[in-house]
Amino acid sequence: MSNEMKVIMENWDRFLLQEAAGETEVSKAIVSMFDLDKAEDQIEKETEEKQDLNEVILAGGIAFTIFTKMVGTLALGGLLGQISNWFYKRVTGSSSDFLKSFTEIVEEAAGTLATLGLNKIVKTYIRQNVFEPEDREKYIKITNQVTKIIVFIITLGAAGKEIIQGAKEAGGLANYIAELARSAGIENVDAMSSLADLFENAIDVGENTFNAAKFVKRALEVTMRLLRGST
Repeated sequence: MSNEMKVIMENWDRFLLQEAAGETEVSKAIVSMFDLDKAEDQIEKETEEKQDLNEVILAGGIAFTIFTKMVGTLALGGLLGQISNWFYKRVTGSSSDFLKSFTEIVEEAAGTLATLGLNKIVKTYIRQNVFEPEDREKYIKITNQVTKIIVFIITLGAAGKEIIQGAKEAGGLANYIAELARSAGIENVDAMSSLADLFENAIDVGENTFNAAKFVKRALEVTMRLLRGST
C-alpha cells in the first residue's frame, strides 16, 4: 500500500468534511470507504485459482468479479452523510457548477482507486496473462469503467437533494442521471439512467428527505445483477 493510501485509510475514521473542504477531500473520503487491501487479496486469490484470464471471465466475468470484490469491502457509515451534507452546504449556484464538482469528484476518486488500489492488481494480472495488445487494452478499460461506476453511484446517492433539484431543470431524473453519467465518463449511460426508479423510491416526499444509503445499496445490487447478466 502506498504512503498516500495509508494516510487516507488511517484518517478515514476521523474524517470530517467541513464546508470549506474541496472536491479533493470529498474524493479521498469516498476512497476511504473501501478496504482495498482486502479486495486486492480476494482478487489475487481468485485469479491464482484459475489457469488463465479466460477462466476468470467464464467463471462470472471480470467486470462482475471486480465489482463484487470492491463492493464487498465498502463501508458507507457516517461518511456518506458527511458527503451529502457537504454537497448541500458547499455546492451552490448554477447547474453547471454542480456538474463540474460532481464530475471532478467521480473522476478523482475513481482515478485514485484505479492507481492505488484494486485496478493495479487486476491490470498487472492482465498484462501477465493476455498477450494480444487489443485484448489487454479491452480488459484494462473494463476495470476502469467498473471502478468509475461504483464511485458514480456513491456520489449520486450522496448528492441526492441536489440531483432532485437538477432533475427538475433537465426534464426528469433519468435525463439528469444520464447527463451526469456522460459528464463523468460512464460508457453505459442507459444502465445508469435506469437507476432513476430506485432514486425516486429513496425520496420521502412527505419528509422532504432522501435516503442516500438506501439508494446506494439498492443501486449497487441492481448494477451487480446487470454485470452478471452481461457476461
